[in-house]
Amino acid sequence: MNKVYQLSDVAGSPRIFVAQPNMGLISPCHVVNLFDDAQNYTLFYFAPERRIPHDRARNFCVKAFLESDCDYILWLDDDSYLDGPCLKRLLMIDKPFVSAVFQTIKEGEKGSCLLVPTSMRETDDGYQPIYSAFIAEVEMAPLACALIKREVMEAIELPAFSWGEFKDEWGIEGLGEDVYFCRKVRAAGYRIWADYMSLGHHWIGMDTLAMNKMLHRIARESGGNVDTEAKRGK
Repeated sequence: MNKVYQLSDVAGSPRIFVAQPNMGLISPCHVVNLFDDAQNYTLFYFAPERRIPHDRARNFCVKAFLESDCDYILWLDDDSYLDGPCLKRLLMIDKPFVSAVFQTIKEGEKGSCLLVPTSMRETDDGYQPIYSAFIAEVEMAPLACALIKREVMEAIELPAFSWGEFKDEWGIEGLGEDVYFCRKVRAAGYRIWADYMSLGHHWIGMDTLAMNKMLHRIARESGGNVDTEAKRGK
């Protein structure tokens, strides 16, 4: 659906451009939240079809947003959902860029499994997760649910998203297109915030690279092989 749909029109309210770049189905929780939000704000919805890879889909959303007269862009991923309505809270925080907090699985010390936030700061050892109880300034925030003011999108250098500088097109061995975008935002002089009171989840998402490392470590330590059954033809 390469068309912008207007969901509501509330006089005097913020005009919000909801961008869903994923080529999937929007989650039921997002539908419920948008239904509630439509009573209070002027919402537009845009979910481009057949725009791949993912960085290209996001850039297509940026183009459509900049051609609109909306005040904010609200990024929503199709495989994510929020515990409750978050738009009102993100608007009240009133930051140029504020994101809900999502988590992923990482391998910890001695092979332990950790659930860590993907809102991070850059250190000499790479990006490290930031833990907070309320709102924290970060240097990288995921765009699974993020509210960004128009002034930010107008200030950054285009294209806003790319996987080009990483190890492969899909960012599997490197960093995703949202990291590239956050670097552009910071280069334009804007700060990034994460709201730890807006906790998001992924339906099926996880750090598969970390999971693969854990599986291979367990296989090595047990003297087995993760592909044993497959090799037997089972």
